[in-house]
Amino acid sequence: MNKLKNIRLLIAGGGNIGKRHANVIKNIDQLKLVGIADPNIEIKSLCQSLGVSYGSDLNLMMKDRNIDGVIVASPTDQHYSNSKTALKMGAHVLIEKPITEKLDDAIALRELAYKKNRRILVGHHRRYNPELLKAKQLIENGYLGKVIGVNGQWTVRKHTEYYNPEWRRSEAHGPIMINLVHEIDSLRFLFGDIISIYAESASPDTSFEKEDITAIVLNFCSGVLGTFLISDRTQSPWSWEHATGENPNFPKHSENTIRILGTKKSLEFPNLKSWGTNKEESDWRDLMASTCFSSEPVNAFAIQCAHFKQVILNEQKPVVTVSDAIKTLAATRAVLESVKKEKRIFLNS
Repeated sequence: MNKLKNIRLLIAGGGNIGKRHANVIKNIDQLKLVGIADPNIEIKSLCQSLGVSYGSDLNLMMKDRNIDGVIVASPTDQHYSNSKTALKMGAHVLIEKPITEKLDDAIALRELAYKKNRRILVGHHRRYNPELLKAKQLIENGYLGKVIGVNGQWTVRKHTEYYNPEWRRSEAHGPIMINLVHEIDSLRFLFGDIISIYAESASPDTSFEKEDITAIVLNFCSGVLGTFLISDRTQSPWSWEHATGENPNFPKHSENTIRILGTKKSLEFPNLKSWGTNKEESDWRDLMASTCFSSEPVNAFAIQCAHFKQVILNEQKPVVTVSDAIKTLAATRAVLESVKKEKRIFLNS
């Protein structure tokens, strides 16, 4: 494989995320986008502009094209079927988050990949972000002292047209499964696996199946206790996308969305502003000062696609494995379960 002149890729799903992948692939040496599979005929014009093939069926598009890798960027409820097709036909797979809608499907994909000797990379792209990596470094080197708490939120107001497709009004495509899954993965990366979750949801602004707002309490194996608030019906600047400017559809406001609380210092995230004193022992009577850590902006999607190339070539192991993504999915689904059962849900770590 590593002697290939071009690594031939297909994208399953030509929506916003599929387009972002397509735009970075063309700038990565050795990667060649062959086509996009999407039942929406309007994607054909996108394919024409990119100079690649269009097809409505992934299985048919893979035949006789010698495809090395498939990027699954379709709606979540199609992740399993598209990934299964790609693996069965011998391709390595990059699956957008969440890996699947159901845990059993994710486990089945892990087993199929092993059977077919193919590799899966899961698209939690924030794992490549320098702010996340720096925050983890500060936590692990003791800069904050012992971290005992975290408080965060992801609160935006999605535009009305966003919900025109009926599938976006469903539970499977609400803010918990589509947006919170990113936050859960970042929190797990920083603080370790989650012991238990308790959550409550409400829908005061819409009559959709999906939730409008959810409040969550998280208990981590590391001893960290956290709270998180998520909503797609509130007008605010407090989201990862607004903070980092990562998504061109979000104006950059640079407002931090998460506060990590340590015994020596605390850290605002993702824009890495710490608070504390230079004293060995300090308390609430001491005047605190802030310190800002700088980082160069990156295109995490480009880094992820370049990494996918190395995964296909078997030169690097996936940064986010199926087993890792299953834990994030399990914690995210536990939020939905807690809301429905009105009780605290314990997770197997």
